[in-house]
Amino acid sequence: MTYFCFSDIHGHKELFDKILNWLNGRTDEWKCYFLGDACDRGEFGYSIIKTLLADNRFIYMKGNHEDLFSRAAKQLKQRWLEDGITKAMVTADPETYIMNYYWYDEVALHIQNGGLSTLIAWAADGSPLDIIGKIDRLPKHIILPHEVWGSLDLSHAGHLIDESDDLLWSREHFHEKWRGGRMIHGHTPVRSLMKYEVIINPAATNRPAFYQDGTKICIDTACFSTNFITVLNLDTFEQHCFHTEPKEE
Repeated sequence: MTYFCFSDIHGHKELFDKILNWLNGRTDEWKCYFLGDACDRGEFGYSIIKTLLADNRFIYMKGNHEDLFSRAAKQLKQRWLEDGITKAMVTADPETYIMNYYWYDEVALHIQNGGLSTLIAWAADGSPLDIIGKIDRLPKHIILPHEVWGSLDLSHAGHLIDESDDLLWSREHFHEKWRGGRMIHGHTPVRSLMKYEVIINPAATNRPAFYQDGTKICIDTACFSTNFITVLNLDTFEQHCFHTEPKEE
């Protein structure tokens, strides 16, 4: 069995399809950890969520955008129920029935973070709560044994050694060297690590960043804007990079 991981696909279906085709074309058995943020920004996030949930070869972990989606979807369902808005009404005109409730806090927060396409696709699919329940149960933190490093610590955002900060949103841990293994996270694009003065002039901002003496790896390469994403081999740390051409405006 070969183990891989990637993160922050953000609805980029063309890149996701390239990764899936590559994995399916392998001759060995594989498992792939996805470290969160399948949805938002790109219009195909909801379909990617459904694919990840349905395929047990993926170990799907929660990101902050899955959390935003879940909270907004539950708020919409509650408001629609209170106002007598039926599933058939929403399915027939999802964008209208979402935007009519834009000013509710969770809905607004999700849309402001690129979630409108995700909510529309979910509503057009009948606004199923079972999908939301599955998202709510996704793991936030997984520790794997590793032959060389002892252990690999996986989460969407990373965290401080004492795990005192939020696994979905943290940017507090960057200056802390990991101990007792190696941490792998997404959430903050590699190019943004320069802003936090964690790394200076990385060789390539569209490739994973190995930092803090190699004890941490950031694998978010902002694929929605760069069109680059990397699948990391969790045994060897070999990088399998995928790229698409930018779409013409």
